[in-house]
Amino acid sequence: MNSNYDTCIIEYKIHAEYQQLLKHQVPNIYVIPSANSSFIWYGVIFLHQGLYEGGIFRFTLFIPENFDCPRVVFNPIVFHPLINIETGELDIKQYIPNWKRNIHHIYHVLFYIKEIFFQIETKNSLNKEAAHL
Repeated sequence: MNSNYDTCIIEYKIHAEYQQLLKHQVPNIYVIPSANSSFIWYGVIFLHQGLYEGGIFRFTLFIPENFDCPRVVFNPIVFHPLINIETGELDIKQYIPNWKRNIHHIYHVLFYIKEIFFQIETKNSLNKEAAHL
């Protein structure tokens, strides 16, 4: 297969993911694809209740070219048990261990991002210090 053709199909799938996201909106989370690459999306979450109430956290969602499980990196880094204190990366594989393109969607990741701030998981934490607090 032609590499340009493969890239075109993947970008179409990413566009379809964005359309799905518009149908399955996650309250208080906003994302937009980068103008430079459809494989990078910028997001922000506004928290109105819970331990992180009043928090406004920016993140970047990186979609691999093979459309495998995306990476989520918070910048600046958020002090949270499931966010790596050195890289700011959220462990998505803990939530979806076996990402399947035709089953899992970006909006699942966004719901997970929201969930980690309301149901704080301390087992299997990446940031042990945050888990102990």
